[in-house]
Amino acid sequence: MKYIYLITLLFLCSCSGTNYVLSDAGIVIRTNVDAATTKTSEKTELLRIVPLETTDESLIGTIYKLVVNDSLIIIMHDYRKDNAILVFDKTGKFLRQIGRIGNGPGEYIYWNDMDVDFQQGLLYAYDGTKQSVFIYRLDGTFVEEVKSQYWFSSFRRTGVGYWIYTPTKKGYETSHALRLVDHNFKEILAEFLPQAEFFPELFQSYFFNNDQKSFFMSPFGNIIYELKGKNAIPLYVIDFKDRTLPYNDFINLTDKKEYEEYRKAGDYLGGISRMCHSDNRFYFSFYELNGNHKGYSAEYNVQQKRTITYGSYGEYHDKLLKPIEVKHLILMEPKACYRDIAVYPVDPTSLESEDIRAFSTHGYDITEESNPVLFFVKELD
Repeated sequence: MKYIYLITLLFLCSCSGTNYVLSDAGIVIRTNVDAATTKTSEKTELLRIVPLETTDESLIGTIYKLVVNDSLIIIMHDYRKDNAILVFDKTGKFLRQIGRIGNGPGEYIYWNDMDVDFQQGLLYAYDGTKQSVFIYRLDGTFVEEVKSQYWFSSFRRTGVGYWIYTPTKKGYETSHALRLVDHNFKEILAEFLPQAEFFPELFQSYFFNNDQKSFFMSPFGNIIYELKGKNAIPLYVIDFKDRTLPYNDFINLTDKKEYEEYRKAGDYLGGISRMCHSDNRFYFSFYELNGNHKGYSAEYNVQQKRTITYGSYGEYHDKLLKPIEVKHLILMEPKACYRDIAVYPVDPTSLESEDIRAFSTHGYDITEESNPVLFFVKELD
């Protein structure tokens, strides 16, 4: 077993006119909320609109994870205290639910996270109550249940093993937030990111990926790691200049009161979440930790090494939408990315009644009670 402590020591070079610098911890993405703009559709291309079929078996609540490829749309969500994994085809037609609630073979209590391997045709879903990973084929066939001796809240499966994230809290068997374990959950292969045990529990997934790479973002840091082999390699550092929390000091804190005092000591930005990485774009969100908790989103162009920060969202217009005459559509943050495409879910309750009628007139079966509508968008340089 190897224990790795990733402490960020940044040595920034002066690069005039750019939003990034190189450091020993990767590419530093400079994010300036003073230059925040309004997100519009001027540099986007709408590829397709996919209303998700609404049936009694496919009602969608809060979407926690959305995974797409050229043929399938897979959603993990909560609906009225129950959660489920639903599979739709590329047109939005509901195909099946993966697993069912219960205590029998292939049955679950509550899904904490999922991961999909489209090449192998397999879906991995983790039930933290049963402390097991359930493996299914994408046609819904149950393959096996793998018991874990380690508790965790989210994961990413790779060829080496399972990367797992455990909120560090008294009573857990580890003080490290990020661990790599073997495929049978018998051996810890590596441990990263020690954290004090008083840190708040956060159960959302901090793993994300594109077609080729896997990433992890600590909820108590500003570094995005690329997961390669048995290593977690710093890839991006999100820099809010003098509004960046002193994350490196957190490991030395001894109680929650000290932690809260750090957060309140300055006009800090943080709460980095909702990460998504296409071939050439890295998306993330954050908010003001004090005051009104105003939220922002940002988009980093990998090729141009340029960051755009958004503080508000304008109405979306596109040449493909013009025949539909939609006036009040707003696309805020992508929930999934693949290749060079970002996927934005829109809840029909956020649309004006005249816009719903416009969609219906052009053959889209949408009402206020419908499931979310997915907008597949390509960002243009």
